[in-house]
Amino acid sequence: MATLYSNIKAIGLKRLTALLPAVYSHGFTLPALLKSMLTSTSSAYLEDDTKRISYAQLYALSTSTTRFINNTFNITPKSKVLLISHNSIEFVTLLFGASGTGANVFLLNPNQTPQFYQDFISSTKPHLIICEPELKMHFINCNIPVLCTTCDIPESKELKTTWRRKSNITILSSGSTGVPSQEKRKTTVLPFLSPLAEIIRTLKLEENTAVLVSTPLFHGYGLAAFLLSVFLGKNIRLTRKFDADKTGKLLENGIDCWVAVPLMLQKLHNVDKLNVKIITGGDVLPRHVVNQINTIPTIQLYNMYGTSKTGVCTIATPDDLKKHPGTIGRMMHGIEAKISDSGELLVKCPWAADDNKEGYNATGDIVTKNSESFYFYKSRKDDMMVIGGENIYPLELENILYTHPNVNWVKAGSTMGNDAVPAIFAEVVLRDTSELAKKDFNNWAIQHLPRYMMPKSVVYLEEIRATKLLVN
Repeated sequence: MATLYSNIKAIGLKRLTALLPAVYSHGFTLPALLKSMLTSTSSAYLEDDTKRISYAQLYALSTSTTRFINNTFNITPKSKVLLISHNSIEFVTLLFGASGTGANVFLLNPNQTPQFYQDFISSTKPHLIICEPELKMHFINCNIPVLCTTCDIPESKELKTTWRRKSNITILSSGSTGVPSQEKRKTTVLPFLSPLAEIIRTLKLEENTAVLVSTPLFHGYGLAAFLLSVFLGKNIRLTRKFDADKTGKLLENGIDCWVAVPLMLQKLHNVDKLNVKIITGGDVLPRHVVNQINTIPTIQLYNMYGTSKTGVCTIATPDDLKKHPGTIGRMMHGIEAKISDSGELLVKCPWAADDNKEGYNATGDIVTKNSESFYFYKSRKDDMMVIGGENIYPLELENILYTHPNVNWVKAGSTMGNDAVPAIFAEVVLRDTSELAKKDFNNWAIQHLPRYMMPKSVVYLEEIRATKLLVN
């Protein structure tokens, strides 16, 4: 009872009670979430690269979109809708509108190949495709209705629905094999009360008013951060594509909370001038980045770890990261976790994706745990390199190379050589790119790396290589 009370207090009784009439009007769909916020967040807004709208305007657009999609394309509960778009107000409007019909909404990366889309359509058999205009050409011969994100939606009155209407949001996960798998979640409330309360408390989100979401909304981390920001009534700024200079300017002008992936921090030029809360996730947070941020008293750095299957599992606070710069934090309450004999993290999570609630889920991540119950990420299970009988983890090698003062970014891995023997390689971005600097780095590596860790080849890049979360 005490835990329930503390969870309700953290989330806010007013917010929870406002959900009841909203769910009665819209069922367990995203428009219900938005409607519940209207009375308490009259000044809150959503902004992208081109325009700004209030929550009330977003709600009106979303409900009109629901009626339009229902009447024009006969989209009803259990219909399948593909949504393929970058971050924008149009993306959010169409996501909420499609969810309002009770449809199963699939969020796809707009940077995928045409063949990927064709294969996915063949297996999923959607009833409607919503995409950006430049992607429409990929679906001409699909014999499936296509709605462009720039389409004008006619105004209409609020759609009256029953409380039984439920919508599913499905996000694709590459998984440990790189083959996309579908992670589906119902838009219900009860399973998420406990983690929601813990996240709000631990990240101290009530302190913030304006959130910049730089991560793509088609990714689980970005979507969760966005929906939580809506639930808390924050002013939200979306960016279609990450740009270091533009992001730096945004963070210096009214943004007090930034949701990002670690690589974005490495690309910022003005990080030492910021006064902001930074919440990272979706990728490894390098130890040297944590050490750099820890020297800036005006930044509060948090790191979250989870998978598309399980959702958020651990949170590392600023104090945690000062004490243990390499930690991913402690397990959240309600999660059962264990480490297999091979070092893989296994978790049993009440708020896991719908098909993964029973039993332990293999994360595919190799971790360790110290005596204080802090977890430390070492590698993806499939990324571990066995060289000369030694187990080598890319992150372990990268952390050593990052100690060289001229290294701006590094990525290690293994490849099969011409003699069919695995060999280590490293991609490196140096601050000083002269030939003398490269020679100095090579000599330094010979002196500081164990022989079994020495890369067989080093490729010097001019700029940091983008990841699939950065190319959005």
